[in-house]
Amino acid sequence: MFKINLRNLIIYLLSFFIPLLILIFFSVLLKLAPFGGRNLLSSDLSNQYAPFLAYFTDIIQGQANPFYSFSIGLGDSSFALAAYYLLSPFNLILILFKDGQTDVAITWLIFLKIASISSAMLFYLHMHFKKLDFSMVAFGMAFAFSSFASLYLLNLMWLDALILLPFVVWSLERMIKTGNGIVYTVFLFLAIVTNYYLGLYDVYFRCIVFFLHNSCRNQIC
Repeated sequence: MFKINLRNLIIYLLSFFIPLLILIFFSVLLKLAPFGGRNLLSSDLSNQYAPFLAYFTDIIQGQANPFYSFSIGLGDSSFALAAYYLLSPFNLILILFKDGQTDVAITWLIFLKIASISSAMLFYLHMHFKKLDFSMVAFGMAFAFSSFASLYLLNLMWLDALILLPFVVWSLERMIKTGNGIVYTVFLFLAIVTNYYLGLYDVYFRCIVFFLHNSCRNQIC
């Protein structure tokens, strides 16, 4: 079903690195960290997300309580905070950065997620159409640079849902064809767990896809 060969590998690498290099190019042009003195920290990203990610780094390094934080109001459980903001596996790259480099880490988090969205969509197109060619890279990039991703990229915890959406749809189509729902369950679970707010929209979209499959199966399958 999914053959790894040099040509396919090159196409997947292009789908990841072309959008990544585009983002790096504009960062250099706009002098964004780490290529200049500017950064993406504004609004909620500056006031909420960055401190939460710094708190996550402290947890990983054993310098903060993973279950309770006094930085939440007068003190509260960290569970709700983690469930909404901190469960993305991409956050683990924060440990590669020093204290005070949160702005740089966030820039790379966003860049890597956008590039991953492109590769995820390419994977779906590959699986759905049972072929892979260089033109599909453009469609993956179109999804990665869609208006939603561009508008909400500063809400970086939402981007994981866009990465997982192609996998949710692919695994749903696979379940409809084979009757095996294990892979679908795993991807839907990951979509909800990494960010339950946008994960819920993945569920809504899954319902639309399922309805379309039942309504016009010959065209979709």
